[in-house]
Amino acid sequence: MRDYDVVVIGAGPGGYRTAEELAARGKKVCLVELFEERIGGTCLNEGCIPMKSLLEFSQRKHLFSTGIEAGKFAKENVSSLRKALISVLKSEKIEFLFGRAKFVSEKEISVLGPEGSEKKVSADYFVIATGSRPKLPASPVGGPTLPAGGPAWFAPDGKSFFTSDNILKSDLRFGKILIIGAGYVGCEFASFFRGMNSQVTVVEVAERILPEADREISKTLFREFRKRGIEIIVSGMIAKIRTGKGIEAEISAGSSKILRNFDAALSAVGRVPNTENLGAEEIGIKMENGFILTGKNFETNVKNIFAVGDCINAPALAYVAYRQAAICASSICGEKCHEIDYEKLPKAVFSDPPAAWIGISGETAAERGLEVTIFRKFFRANSKAVLMRKPAGFVKIVCEKKSGRILGCFMVGAEVFELIHIFSVAVSNNLTSTDLRKSVFIHPTLSELISDTLR
Repeated sequence: MRDYDVVVIGAGPGGYRTAEELAARGKKVCLVELFEERIGGTCLNEGCIPMKSLLEFSQRKHLFSTGIEAGKFAKENVSSLRKALISVLKSEKIEFLFGRAKFVSEKEISVLGPEGSEKKVSADYFVIATGSRPKLPASPVGGPTLPAGGPAWFAPDGKSFFTSDNILKSDLRFGKILIIGAGYVGCEFASFFRGMNSQVTVVEVAERILPEADREISKTLFREFRKRGIEIIVSGMIAKIRTGKGIEAEISAGSSKILRNFDAALSAVGRVPNTENLGAEEIGIKMENGFILTGKNFETNVKNIFAVGDCINAPALAYVAYRQAAICASSICGEKCHEIDYEKLPKAVFSDPPAAWIGISGETAAERGLEVTIFRKFFRANSKAVLMRKPAGFVKIVCEKKSGRILGCFMVGAEVFELIHIFSVAVSNNLTSTDLRKSVFIHPTLSELISDTLR
């Protein structure tokens, strides 16, 4: 007889949500994590929650009592939410086991505890949800990798050179900071530090910031960042970086080289999966570039072993892991489950101003042979945005010309990370522009931008 019905390895969003879904269906579940303070994973401990706490603080610091610091505010939020999460998981009769897990066989793992104790645990099913960690920059950053034994210019030291995982351990007070990478993390940290009156320089190897997003979003954020005093260098990379009392960086941009000194640097060049030393390959689980390969129901090639979250090659977002967890749990329980259409996932960057988008752009639609109508409206024409003193931004809605079906929406502006959910419903359910025109929106609100755009 097995010890558990299901063992979930990793207690981040994908792991704990899978455990909750299975426990709700009456399964005996064990959740394995390195130690209690890691429950909640990167999202709760170093990512979504502390980052949004820092942004909230920097944008509303005038509302906080004198003496409260940004880092303390973020840590208090993390601690409070972790306690609440642990309480919920315990109430659902989910058992915890702390330590590092490694597969012994397809039906058993060994867990090496924090104090060196070892325990073997068996189960009918396993779910791997080990998450990811910041990618360490190579030399030069964005360029070729150093040979083994080369100079360690690019190793974040946690003193003046940071990743998103350890920067919260600093006092977050830097006169000048260099941010390497202008994706989600880089843009959000740039907004935070500028909001805290730091001089911010962002270097991005691509030709534009936020290269994953629609070009109009990138262009607007670039303009607004520069208005706020953020220096941005695109098509650039770090040729050299030396740590010491501060940071000495050589930035390559085209044919020019720029030498600069900073108080600190933050590497935000992406993430890599946590799948080493798991014993997955030893029991035959197929992997590619460190990612675990799964089918559409998130089962690996080894029967009854599943994987969700950042350790598989899918968008590394907490809410995506939640959806994967629901599908995975349904599959384990023999229930019918719907596939994820990753093209219809909303995405958001909580920068200042924030950006959000879903679906396909006009350019992508044209590549697919679709004729489209594009509707556009600017925040400066919206009463609520003006009242909030946040007139920057736009709404762009892409519709199929013949049917009116909403194919995508792209936004920059106040609270767009909330507004985008209207289009999550619309795109997921193949609603048309006519369907949205029938809806009545309260005045004055940001939401009425949607009806105004489609008018």
